[in-house]
Amino acid sequence: MVELLNQLFTADNFRKIFDYENRKGHYIEDLFFPEIELITKELKSCAYNIRTLKKNKLNVSLEDYEKEKSALYNKTELLKKRKYELLTKELEKISDEITTGKYKFKIKEVSTKSTKKVFNVEKDACGFFAIKQLQFNLSKLYKVQQSNRYNIVKQLSNVLNDQFPKVIFRTDINNFYESIPIDKVLKKICSEHLLTSSSKSFIKQIIADYKKISTTSYGVPRGIGISAYLSELYMRRFDYEIRHHSEIIFYARYVDDIIIIISPKPNSDPEIIIDALKSDIASLELTINSLKTSTLSLLQPKNCSFEYLGYTFSFGTSGFSLSLSSNRLLKYKKRIDLTFQNYHSTSKHNEKRSRKLLIKRIKFLTGNTRLLNNKKNALVGIYFSNSLITDSSCLTEIDKHLMNEVKKITAPSLNRRLNTMSFKLGFDERRFHKFSSDDLAQIVKVWKHVA
Repeated sequence: MVELLNQLFTADNFRKIFDYENRKGHYIEDLFFPEIELITKELKSCAYNIRTLKKNKLNVSLEDYEKEKSALYNKTELLKKRKYELLTKELEKISDEITTGKYKFKIKEVSTKSTKKVFNVEKDACGFFAIKQLQFNLSKLYKVQQSNRYNIVKQLSNVLNDQFPKVIFRTDINNFYESIPIDKVLKKICSEHLLTSSSKSFIKQIIADYKKISTTSYGVPRGIGISAYLSELYMRRFDYEIRHHSEIIFYARYVDDIIIIISPKPNSDPEIIIDALKSDIASLELTINSLKTSTLSLLQPKNCSFEYLGYTFSFGTSGFSLSLSSNRLLKYKKRIDLTFQNYHSTSKHNEKRSRKLLIKRIKFLTGNTRLLNNKKNALVGIYFSNSLITDSSCLTEIDKHLMNEVKKITAPSLNRRLNTMSFKLGFDERRFHKFSSDDLAQIVKVWKHVA
């Protein structure tokens, strides 16, 4: 009964989604509930006034202090109550609309720079909460989730650093999302009694509409939340079998990107295992991307490297090291370019504001910060987002790129300020900066479309 209640499209479940997204820093009220957003701003104002009052406690009489504090706390409680009532009312309206039996997801193709077709669900409140609930249902009931990039790289580093002879096989599945035999997945879901009939109906409706738009009977819609879960469900058996092969000491798949470490037995041929793997993928009605397929033999010590999930794994006489991949370095360079382009174009109109924003953006890029209103108070930045690298010398390449842009700044004081900032020092010394929520919103705005 608990599992049944947890997967229903109810206001209570939507409240959990609302709170979870807010803890992650995704402010749903900004998108769908403007009246609630105003109350949240008032609550923030009350919190600020309470902090200010406490700091100035010694400057006012005890009577005035207690009176003002009491008024602020009372106002806070009333605002919280009002927010709860309004949110409950809005979520109940959304739940009623979704559960009428007439609700349908509206999916459409969206324009992106990607060569692959990308889709999304219409961004209204019903579509948002319904798709999130579907994702929750699939994840919890089938216990499927995407692999964690950080954990893969960490485990892979440990395996590669042990100096034992091994063979590394890397490959990629062609058009992964578009190639999933979705009818097989739907057959499995519909034949089992884990999901409610409404969840099954919504999934079938999304897939049916996708087939019409894409004019194909294969695949899941890239960009729509449930697609990752459906594809992971399809690949589950394959993952299990590969992991339990006696000569495979490490296997990881991040969406369609596969890496396998083979420790061959004496007189055995690793190519036989690799051929079997290719055959297994073919049996799933999927094809390997030959351009992204490679085999690296470390049966004898030698100098070599390969890139995977944003990192470069290097081997040599000096041992194993981990640095950033060429694509990851390029991403930082693009952000530097966009930052300075924005400064040069806006400084003509408001030099003071543009200068402040430039400094904040370069501080953010080269340093580290704590994400505000995040459930885990997540730390991000040049160190905390790349903490697994063991060779930070790769960051001097981005520093050189940064300094080339700094040289173009003619204002001496700004030039000196920017010269103190460094990606390598930000990593090595874990330099830390604080930014407000508004600061962070402004800082990342200019990089919105960087891949």
